[in-house]
Amino acid sequence: MQRPYDIFISHAWVDGELPRRIADELTALGLHVWIDAVEINDFASITRAVTEGLAQSKALLAYYSKTYPLRRACQWELTAAFLAAQAEGDPRRRVLVVNPEQKPDHIHPIELRDARLGTAPTDDGPSLRDLVQSITKHVSALDGLLADIHPLSAPSWYGTTPVGSTRFVGRFPEMWQIHSLLHEGDVAQITGASVASRSVGQVYGLGGLGKSLLAEEYALRFGTAYPGGVFWLRAFGSDDRKRPFEAEEQETVRTVQIRNIAEQMRVSTDGLSAPQISSVLADVIEQEGKACLWVVDDVPSRLGADTVRSWFAPHSLARTLITTRSRGYGSLAKGIDLSVLPPEDAYTLLTSRRQPLDEAAKEQAHQLTKALGYHPLALDVSSAALVSYGSDAFRSFREELNRQDQDALELAAEIADVLPNGHEVSIAQTMLGSIRRLGGEGCDFLRLASVLAQGPISASLVAGVFERADGIDSVTAVQRQRRAFHQTTTASLSEIPGETSDARSVHALVSRTMRFSDRHRSRTRVLRNATIDLLIEVLEAGAVTPPPYLEHILKLIAVLRVDDVMKAIEMDRVSFLSALAVVWNESKPPEKAMYVPKELPQLLRIARQRRL
Repeated sequence: MQRPYDIFISHAWVDGELPRRIADELTALGLHVWIDAVEINDFASITRAVTEGLAQSKALLAYYSKTYPLRRACQWELTAAFLAAQAEGDPRRRVLVVNPEQKPDHIHPIELRDARLGTAPTDDGPSLRDLVQSITKHVSALDGLLADIHPLSAPSWYGTTPVGSTRFVGRFPEMWQIHSLLHEGDVAQITGASVASRSVGQVYGLGGLGKSLLAEEYALRFGTAYPGGVFWLRAFGSDDRKRPFEAEEQETVRTVQIRNIAEQMRVSTDGLSAPQISSVLADVIEQEGKACLWVVDDVPSRLGADTVRSWFAPHSLARTLITTRSRGYGSLAKGIDLSVLPPEDAYTLLTSRRQPLDEAAKEQAHQLTKALGYHPLALDVSSAALVSYGSDAFRSFREELNRQDQDALELAAEIADVLPNGHEVSIAQTMLGSIRRLGGEGCDFLRLASVLAQGPISASLVAGVFERADGIDSVTAVQRQRRAFHQTTTASLSEIPGETSDARSVHALVSRTMRFSDRHRSRTRVLRNATIDLLIEVLEAGAVTPPPYLEHILKLIAVLRVDDVMKAIEMDRVSFLSALAVVWNESKPPEKAMYVPKELPQLLRIARQRRL
């Protein structure tokens, strides 16, 4: 059996050798020390470090430099240790901090500012010996492991299963704000949280600020606080369709996802209505008796209070977190008004793929982050573009940014409602520049994404569309699809939405830019019509449509006025919504699969006749 660790040392590799010297000195005094042999940043490696190292340790020692909160692995480790130690009482007993900076203002959560062991030593002299002796004495008084206090294993995920981003920077204070919001109900008498808003929080703000990614990272890093699981639903509020979902359509989208979640939990939903499924889920959560996290991503604006509440978790053990661009739901939940990144975090994101080589380049990079308004999506797209520039990349990029053409000015006005005031033109120029650098395959994929829903677009769907649009064979179509994914992902114009690489998601801001700037509208129509033809083929073949297809079908028929369509195909509204609801789960056994009605292909045929 593996010997438990006395101390887990969490540090950023860029902080040099001092953390490792501390580990060596502690080992020399007889402590069993965990410290990473290599730098880690990906999901699997971080999870392994937490489950194999941290869980088997008595305490965590954080070498909390200014760089520390910028490292994903460091904050993940710290959060897991803090939550486990907090379950025992005072988290400072098992989370120790060495601060090499002059002030503690960069340390989060703020409780740890009092957990410092003093200033980090600068050499191997008496100060280092005093530090390791203090750590040794403290740890020797501890009994049990962190995992004995609170499980550190990752929770199960239901619905969408995001994995965050290795380029995610900063936002650590905001994550702790989210955690506090969701747990206000635990101490309602102290915080004054209203009954209506307890255990419910929201993150709202402009487009492209990273609201969804912040929620993902919170769920991943704070997952140990939710042993009952993480539930993820998408409400498609910023999908930028020509008209929003009507109430019945919105309810269908919600019901489809609730049903999927129930079946993932092995709960039978045969013959159950949406309220009945929610009730059964509530019973399951109560029987488990474990805290859960219920995320509703991208809630539309201008929904009624009852409609918004219908998306909330079905049981109080599940804390509800919503993300939205709307600022109109303050009466339902306290929230965080997410802003642009702080300058240093913005600089870190911009230079994540290419580091400035000298002081002049660093200054150009700082000026570039300012010109982009510290806007995360614009910074990420610019970071990808900088890789292809020459030796004086940051200056050259700034010069191009300042040459604002008419397209950029017009696009800035078009997307100003979702961008920081005063930076619309620079961000528009960045989006356009990155799109113009794509190859034909990448541009075709963004054209396709601009007419589909904002949700994941599968590789098989893209390849099928390319095959039909250009009359090419399936092998060539797959090759084009792979090039399209590679081009857009490399340029940060698309993201991998889950654990596998067989789909991509395109941000609404990018799709909106593509719709506005693309000069080849006829090509977009060809791709749209090929998509509709493919979906009709799938539906009429009797196949049960995979869940992502439902989102795209809804988007494609959103150009139609529902009441007019009902008359045209002699189908009432209830039948229409039932037609949409049956195409929800490819994993249902064939003998239980519901047939796909002929009306849905007919709706797509009518939509095909409409102009974009």
